[in-house]
Amino acid sequence: MTYLNKGRFIQSEANIAAELSQLNKLKRALISEHNVDPTKIYVAGFSKGGWFSATLLERDHSLAGGLILGAGVFHSKHPTSEPKPFPNKKPIFIGVGRFDGNYPQSLAALIHFRKLGAEITLEAWPDTKHAYPKTTPISMQQWLQLQSGVTALEAKQWIAQRRQAIDTIPDPIDQWHALEALQERPFVKAHGKHVKNQLAAKLTTLNKDPNVRAEASFVKISQDILKRELKDRYVTTLERVLTRYKVLAKKASGTRSGDIAEKDAARVRALLGIDPS
Repeated sequence: MTYLNKGRFIQSEANIAAELSQLNKLKRALISEHNVDPTKIYVAGFSKGGWFSATLLERDHSLAGGLILGAGVFHSKHPTSEPKPFPNKKPIFIGVGRFDGNYPQSLAALIHFRKLGAEITLEAWPDTKHAYPKTTPISMQQWLQLQSGVTALEAKQWIAQRRQAIDTIPDPIDQWHALEALQERPFVKAHGKHVKNQLAAKLTTLNKDPNVRAEASFVKISQDILKRELKDRYVTTLERVLTRYKVLAKKASGTRSGDIAEKDAARVRALLGIDPS
């Protein structure tokens, strides 16, 4: 559906109510004119559409689920009404460029909707800023397939093929990253319980490699910085995390984590309006 407000959205109860009314009109049309199952209606959007999807999912519990892309959740110090917990495990997919300026808000959305009782899948698209990825997002594709009823057999076949491919990766650090990613794929979470212990055992073995151990420690530091960054958007906070990203980039220079830290520093500099030169 289109937006009633074409410009910058002002987060107010009146504006939200108007958008919800627009959504209800569309749902009634879908149900009456196209025989759509009212229990199978989802919302999805990218950027401003992603922020709207998050707001609609908070307020309209009749929605089956949704996709929040390139966005997160609006925050208010004194909200007029707190979102209510979901009555069931509502499936929500959050997809965002790893170096999108909205990346921390997407992580905040994960925490926010998980507290409301949603079943969250988050996919950070590598080497992507505020854009839809050039290649098909694997987790997003799998999430959509699961919503439409993909069979357990199909999911298990994909898991087996992916595990075989990972076993052929020569670099232990690349293999470690691939296994970490595999653990988070929707197919594995839904139909891969039988392989989770095997994946954990393989990761334990890889962690005996000193280079893998070092990479894992850099990843942990990066995650800790992100946790601080997603709490607020104050200039002082961004300045502090920028310093920490720069320190990590220097400490992990020449590694994948070092490269990511450099890009995170560039992302934060852009948010602060600092000339990259």
